[in-house]
Amino acid sequence: MEIIGRVTEGLLLRIAENVDIVEPVSKFTDRLKATTGVRTIFNVGLEDWQPPEGIEYDLIWTQWCLGHLTDSQLVDYLQLCKTVLKPDTGVIVIKENLSTGSVDMFDNEDSSVTRSVHTLTSAAIRRLKLIVCSVPANGSADEMRRFGISLKRQG
Repeated sequence: MEIIGRVTEGLLLRIAENVDIVEPVSKFTDRLKATTGVRTIFNVGLEDWQPPEGIEYDLIWTQWCLGHLTDSQLVDYLQLCKTVLKPDTGVIVIKENLSTGSVDMFDNEDSSVTRSVHTLTSAAIRRLKLIVCSVPANGSADEMRRFGISLKRQG
């Protein structure tokens, strides 16, 4: 199984043989360089990430970082992710805070946006024809299995 994501030690290294990490701040990834299972560390932002030629991922895990992308960058990033997913079985997981209202909320302090569900799904996901499965933040393993998500190491 090939994975790229941010929740490396607590989840991804437990379920995958190889994990690639995209994180622009190297001080967050320095200690992971010699970690068994960490294959490649890309110290760039999502908007600048370029996966290696010929790579296919089973899972791309994106957590709490899409709010730092513009809508256009978000669409470009998800389009790129879609091109490197294993056909028919690859999964993109997006774990983001969402606005509970109908409008996006911009944070001047960290220059991020908390998108509404409508903005996230219409601006990127629907245009790319991705299948959307929503699991509540407190979702159980049974709820995840209902969507065909199984978090166990293969092999």
